[in-house]
Amino acid sequence: MDATALEQKANELVSKGQIEDAIGYYQKILRERPQDLRIRKTIADQYLRLSDNGRARRYYIEVIDGHMAKGNYRVVIPIYRTLLKLDQK
Repeated sequence: MDATALEQKANELVSKGQIEDAIGYYQKILRERPQDLRIRKTIADQYLRLSDNGRARRYYIEVIDGHMAKGNYRVVIPIYRTLLKLDQK
């Protein structure tokens, strides 16, 4: 399966509420495209939906680091806000 098909399957699983299975498909995409920050953030969002704050935090930090390295500073502000909310829980 190519990355597009994997993402479609993952999105379908998310819509059915099968979050853990969807994360597996998203992680397969990362094995093909390890620098894909959009998929990495999607994984973080799904872990957050599962209340797995530790894993969500890890992926959010990876997304922040990737965007900072590219100079995309404005993109990280909402992600930092999400992290701050996680820290308050």
